[in-house]
Amino acid sequence: MVIRKMERDDIAACADILCTVYNNEMWQCRWTDRTATECLTDFFEGKKFVGYVLEDGS
Repeated sequence: MVIRKMERDDIAACADILCTVYNNEMWQCRWTDRTATECLTDFFEGKKFVGYVLEDGS
């Protein structure tokens, strides 16, 4: 496993994860790929944002 700083190319994969995690009975969210991508892009473009991703490698 590798933890590294998030890059713009990671946004789509992170949006997929966001949708998978929150679109369920417990959270009752209705994220779409588009809204999740837009939200994460807004965070990513924030002046002080620092994000990290974990790459499993499998």
